[in-house]
Amino acid sequence: MFKCVHLPLANTMTKNDFQKELNWLQTKLLQKQQWGEIANWSTQSFEQLSEQILEETGILLSISTLKRTLGKVNYSGKPNPNTLNTLARYVGFENWNAAVFQQNSSGNSLNLVSQNELTLSAKTQSNQATQAQNSRHEKKSGFPNKAFVIVVLVCLVGLSGLWIYLQNPSGKEDSKTPISADFQIRKLTKGLPNSVVFSYSVEAKTIGKVQIQQDWDKNRTVNLVNPTGQTTCIYYYPGYFQAKLLWNEKVLKKQDLFIPSDGWVVALKQERIPRYFLPEELVENEKLSVSKSIFRELSEMPEPSWLNYFYVKDFGDFPSENFRAEVDFQHTLASSKTVCQETRISFFFKKGVISLPFSKLGCVGKSYLVIGQNRVDGNSADLSGFGTDFTQSNQLKVSNQNQNLKVSLNGGLIFQYQIREKLGDMIGVRIRFLGAGEIGKVQFWDGNEELRFGR
Repeated sequence: MFKCVHLPLANTMTKNDFQKELNWLQTKLLQKQQWGEIANWSTQSFEQLSEQILEETGILLSISTLKRTLGKVNYSGKPNPNTLNTLARYVGFENWNAAVFQQNSSGNSLNLVSQNELTLSAKTQSNQATQAQNSRHEKKSGFPNKAFVIVVLVCLVGLSGLWIYLQNPSGKEDSKTPISADFQIRKLTKGLPNSVVFSYSVEAKTIGKVQIQQDWDKNRTVNLVNPTGQTTCIYYYPGYFQAKLLWNEKVLKKQDLFIPSDGWVVALKQERIPRYFLPEELVENEKLSVSKSIFRELSEMPEPSWLNYFYVKDFGDFPSENFRAEVDFQHTLASSKTVCQETRISFFFKKGVISLPFSKLGCVGKSYLVIGQNRVDGNSADLSGFGTDFTQSNQLKVSNQNQNLKVSLNGGLIFQYQIREKLGDMIGVRIRFLGAGEIGKVQFWDGNEELRFGR
């Protein structure tokens, strides 16, 4: 999560058209979630939706934003373009415009065909009359044979095309290609939050649109006014990103951006900026947890939020194809507001994530896993093994040997999966609890059984 400027989305629809498309998108969302009518969703439902969207798209939409956009609360304005793009991506489209196009394509295509047929009919009649008149004129004036004229014209066009190709074999116009480009990044600190300064320069013969894309997600794009300058963004959570310098939406330069946690970071998810807990607000011995006073605060919140434990660093060569990890964890807040005691443990890599859900056994039906670009839902797979008893600590073991992922909980194998993509080097872990929780042993080993991290 970071704070930056996003590009505006072109808006040519009427208010009624827009509402029709938004209602259609909501229907797609309901089909995917299978949670019943939005009017009956609780704040916790929107919290969970926000988390699922973040896991799948990398973009955080706040609870209030989702409530406004999906009609849970009265709102007369139009949603932010980034919100629309994100929701469209979450339900399976490239962006909002792609979703609108699919919804309208059938009707619009028929209209376009009908209009084209009318135009072609009129042109055909006109051309026929003109051809008849020209034919009579040729016979009277002794104009050269039409076939001979056509052959001459074809030869001239062919020679012209050959000359143009020889002048520019690549087919690219020099005026449309930047002469030079430079792109540098500079982090201002080690911990979190972290500001990053992007320095850029694009030299071209013509004026073009210069942008910086913060990550793989095209919605995370900053529109730049000048072809040379600097811009700054704030990153609130650790992770591995790839920033890109764009010119007319073409990638000119790439820079890897790594935001480490600088040790353990414990943060509470909030609407805009997370709350980072200070060392004196934590208790660390055999286990890492929040203090009693902080736990009391969390238990008294009107709606529970996610308590995150981060550890992200550059371990060097640590490929995802062969690793082993162990995590001891326990959800510690049992109340009517946290009836499922939802917990999620995510292992971060440079090119993806392995994200595992845990909850009380009766709640696994709404659970889901994320492995790279793939998602496994509890409503289409047996995830009962991820249901557990939180009255005691749980021991998680995860291993990946030659892309064969195995997940064990409390000594029993609960899940296997053949990973179809390389996730890159391992960079850390996030353990999060909806409400409150504590962690114990956290250890990582590489393919040579060398301990790379342990607490």
